[in-house]
Amino acid sequence: MALAFAASSIVVACSDAAPGGTSCRIQLAGDTSETDTLPANCATVSAPPDGGAGSVLTLNGTTGHLASLSVTVSLGDPPSPGVYSSASLAGWSIVGVVAGDSNCTYSAGNGSVPEGSLLLTVTQVEGGTAHGTLKATLSVHAPLFTDCGPSDFEEVAFAF
Repeated sequence: MALAFAASSIVVACSDAAPGGTSCRIQLAGDTSETDTLPANCATVSAPPDGGAGSVLTLNGTTGHLASLSVTVSLGDPPSPGVYSSASLAGWSIVGVVAGDSNCTYSAGNGSVPEGSLLLTVTQVEGGTAHGTLKATLSVHAPLFTDCGPSDFEEVAFAF
């Protein structure tokens, strides 16, 4: 599986070794170069936490550079393979918190300012696991007098 990278990007990938993947990989490229292995359940599908209708795709991970990375996308009921975009989704958010004491964050979503963008392709939903790709543009949020890097945006690409 090939992914194109911008100058600053984050990639999460589940192994292609078996359906459902045996592990997930997270790769940071750009200001930071890092690759880590995450549990195989990097992408899960479940009911919304508020008990509402539909289903939620969730991706979570941590690395040496990111204290946390959380992606939440509201899908239909039942969740189905297809192509979704930030313009067609009712709810989505991505939040990354940089490790250390910089307090730098990355964010995007239909409740964020600026919103950013997202393109999600779901190729398979099997039980509580999903497979596909996600590409998004996140804004970098820096506290006053803090240098979070040379760019105001981070490009994020997931293969799961």
